[in-house]
Amino acid sequence: MDRETVRAKWLEFFESFGYVAEIQRVGDNFPEERSLRVLFGDVDHFDPDFALYVLEYPDQAIFDAGKAAVLDTLLPEQREKVEAYTSDLNIHITNLPENRYVDIALLHHDHVDRLISTTGIVKKIKNPEPFITEATFRCKKCGNLIKEPQSTLTETIKEPSKCYKEQRGCGKPLGMTAFDLVVRLSKVVDRQIIEVQSYGEKKEKTERKKIRAVLWDDLVDSVLVGDIIRINGILRIMPKKRGKEKMNRFDMLIDVLSVESENEQETKQGL
Repeated sequence: MDRETVRAKWLEFFESFGYVAEIQRVGDNFPEERSLRVLFGDVDHFDPDFALYVLEYPDQAIFDAGKAAVLDTLLPEQREKVEAYTSDLNIHITNLPENRYVDIALLHHDHVDRLISTTGIVKKIKNPEPFITEATFRCKKCGNLIKEPQSTLTETIKEPSKCYKEQRGCGKPLGMTAFDLVVRLSKVVDRQIIEVQSYGEKKEKTERKKIRAVLWDDLVDSVLVGDIIRINGILRIMPKKRGKEKMNRFDMLIDVLSVESENEQETKQGL
């Protein structure tokens, strides 16, 4: 599906399943509230083929076309407020189907960049830290402000390759000009890395695999060490490094879209 088709699907879904009022309610309360909670079952009931696309291509479906559709659904004054803020209005997909559940120990390359669900016990939590998701730079040649999206998988800031004319820049490439990062005009959100270990009463300690998961924005500080949780997110891989050199070996982590608590009975069994 192309971007406009997916965006149109989201708009039709929001209208058909009563999400318009909820989006505009969140828009009224933004930035104290910054997330729209979407039940996957609603999406599947609306259009199974579209639901499968969301599962298989979440970056395009959720972060690109989905967020654009949410902005289109806001009232004009709400959209202006959201676009001026340092973070976006998030989409939290919850209640994924059981066929998307994968034990942490069984995650592998076939799951990369797909929406999956897994459960585990929280073993470690790092302190939250600010992270730039869209950097704003000032061109030293013409003074124009240029926006450059940033990868969530790297710690380094990506500079623009040139002062983009489509952003009213002078067109000078990097090398013929330089750029200064303007943090206060960039989109900055909190990020928190947690470590989650698979659990289950039948698992030996040697079978309990661990994986890192990344919480963003209003999901930060939503869990505690010892919590048993279900994570819905996108499996990512990052190349291991030897000094500054990237290796052809990868670490896996989960880019978290939503967190659900396991019930008390499952918690007792897991422990």
